[in-house]
Formats: sequence, structure tokens, C-alpha cells
Amino acid sequence: MLGYQHTYHGTFALIGAASFLGGVVRMTISLTVILIESTNEISYGLPIMITLMVCIFLLIWYTYFTGAVSNFL
Repeated sequence: MLGYQHTYHGTFALIGAASFLGGVVRMTISLTVILIESTNEISYGLPIMITLMVCIFLLIWYTYFTGAVSNFL
């Protein structure tokens, strides 16, 4: 199944939680380090960072094109 033999369901839950926290707190590198330290798995660093970058990009895009007031920009 496309190399997902050793991937656990908790990994996907961690990525989802990272995207939620990235949208609420709007920090990328700090949140990545916190989640890596709490799970003790350095291999989750790249997927978490990609997820947070996409989340921040979508927040900026949504804020810019909808005219929503935000403290981020």
C-alpha cells in the first residue's frame, strides 16, 4: 500500500494537530521543534514542517483575498 506499512494512525493525528495548532498559533519552526521533542521522533520533522508551511500559506492567502482583518500581516 504505497509504503505505508510502518505508518501508524497516530502519525496522521499528529500531522492534523500540527496543522490545527499552526492555524491558531501561527508559528512554524517553534511548533515543529515542540512536536518533535514531545514525540522523540526526528523523522516527523519534514512532514510537520511541510504541513505548517502549507497552513500558513493558506492563512495568508485567505486573509489577503477575503479582506479579513488579521494580526498576522
